[in-house]
Formats: sequence, C-alpha cells, structure tokens
Amino acid sequence: MINELREEDAENFLRKTKQFCDYFLFERLPVKDMKREFHGKKQPEEVLEFESVKNKYMANEKKIEITKDIMIIIYRVRNNLAHGSKEMSGDDYEIIDNSIPILEVVVNLVSKRVSRERFEWFIFPIKQNLSESYLNILRNYCMLNAKI
Repeated sequence: MINELREEDAENFLRKTKQFCDYFLFERLPVKDMKREFHGKKQPEEVLEFESVKNKYMANEKKIEITKDIMIIIYRVRNNLAHGSKEMSGDDYEIIDNSIPILEVVVNLVSKRVSRERFEWFIFPIKQNLSESYLNILRNYCMLNAKI
C-alpha cells in the first residue's frame, strides 16, 4: 500500500515526521532484525547499508524511497515487538514513542489513497494477528503516554 503514495504524500510524510525519522536515522544505531540476530543470520541489506539510507535522507531526494526506507525500519520495530522478547527493556519505550507518530501519519496518508475496502482488508489481518503480549505492551504504553 505504501506504493500508492505520491511524491507530495512523501514530502508531507517527511515534513510531519522529521523529528521521529531523525531519531531512527541519527540518534540510535540501526534497528536490527532481532529474529535473525538470535539465530545468527545475516542482517537484511537495509541494516547493512544503513549509511546509504541516511545519506539519501540527508540529500532530501527520492522522497518516496526515503519514505519506504523509514517504513521498513518501523516494520522491523513491529516485528521485533511481535516476535521478540515481550519484556520491555533498554530503549523499547523510546523506540515505540518515536514509531507511533510515524505510523499515524503514514496510515492517514495511505487511507486517503486507497479504497476503504482495500484499506480495511489490509488492517483487519494486522488486528487479528496481534499477540496478547504485544497488545499488553501497547496498552501499557498508552497508559504511560496518554497521547494516543
């Protein structure tokens, strides 16, 4: 669905999420695929080539590609939460705190570009597949940060 976004959507996305994108690109190490890390497998290309993602972002060109790169990072955060340890530790709350505004903006943009049926088709399996532990993490987060 991210492929439905137009150049002006990507510009809007990057403008609205700048401080959160900056967090993931400049204030922390790349978000690793923890499942691969656990099994001793090679990290995905975008983790290994994180500097090229940062350079593309700083050049402020290819905005749709940058938007996709950011969403891959957020998708990895989601996977690490859903499939990884269910214990919140380290900077987990900070990662979630910086992920949610990005998700809010992209969901809003995508929902304007696709039909309601297609959007609901996309969202429904996500709602059905959230584990109880993941939902508890989000509930705890919401109680700590009443901005959602």
